[in-house]
Amino acid sequence: MDISANMVKELRAATGAGVLDCRRALETAGGDLNRATEVLREKGLATAAKKASRQANEGLIGSHVEAGGKVAALVEVDCETDFVARTDEFQSLCQGLATLVAAEGADWQTPDDVLAQAFPNEGGRTVKEVIQERVAKLGENIVVRRVARLAIPSAGLIGSYVHTGSKVAALVEVGCATEALAQRPEFQTLAKDLAMQIVAARPSWVRTEDVPAEVIAKEKEGYIAEASGTEQPAQALDRILDGKLAKFFEESCLLEQPFIRNDSQRIKDVIGAAAARLGGQIGVHSFARMEVGN
Repeated sequence: MDISANMVKELRAATGAGVLDCRRALETAGGDLNRATEVLREKGLATAAKKASRQANEGLIGSHVEAGGKVAALVEVDCETDFVARTDEFQSLCQGLATLVAAEGADWQTPDDVLAQAFPNEGGRTVKEVIQERVAKLGENIVVRRVARLAIPSAGLIGSYVHTGSKVAALVEVGCATEALAQRPEFQTLAKDLAMQIVAARPSWVRTEDVPAEVIAKEKEGYIAEASGTEQPAQALDRILDGKLAKFFEESCLLEQPFIRNDSQRIKDVIGAAAARLGGQIGVHSFARMEVGN
């Protein structure tokens, strides 16, 4: 059967596959468009399986904040090269996944949870199937590496910041006394500043009370080992230990960090000052930070 240019064009529009792949699929399917589509999808599955073992160390962070700022999501999607990460197809995939997780992913905890879901506007196909198709089209392994979703049930909003290039992003759940306070421009600026702080300063916990006891114990062991060869009186060693632990908290806990916009202030002081100006309590409940490759 002769395969016309219009048939190839129609199949390309439906699948996004290359001209030669579409022509070969139509030849295999005897000109049947539906069967040719299946041929291409089967090929995509085979291609994805072959590439699954390849390293995917580049990629982007997809980010989406629902209207009203009450729910937001981050999804790290990795590929093999920055060239593919910059394509419209890959960026659209990342954005679509973040939007899906924000809208429906209240109970999704892992990338596997996301892969099993139906991808909107893809004819009922799962996220995994859509990614396999993108692997065939873009020629690189694609991996959903991490997923995070924040939702604030009370007054407040989710602050978000995506750094230029979409390689690192953060969300932070900031609560406040009333919904009216949450709508104030100064509160919204504070929430964004906190997300920027998390991107830049890489905290691991919100407050010192959140640091696990075993982590603190391990830090203390390291400090004691460092000082074991010195001839310091016990009181001096205690002061050194306290100082090093305070420095650890300052680096690791968001509220203890120096503010990136004014390092003479700590984040807890910035929040306290904002609460006093706005006339209501403000607190950080949780945050999520993602960086491609870390």
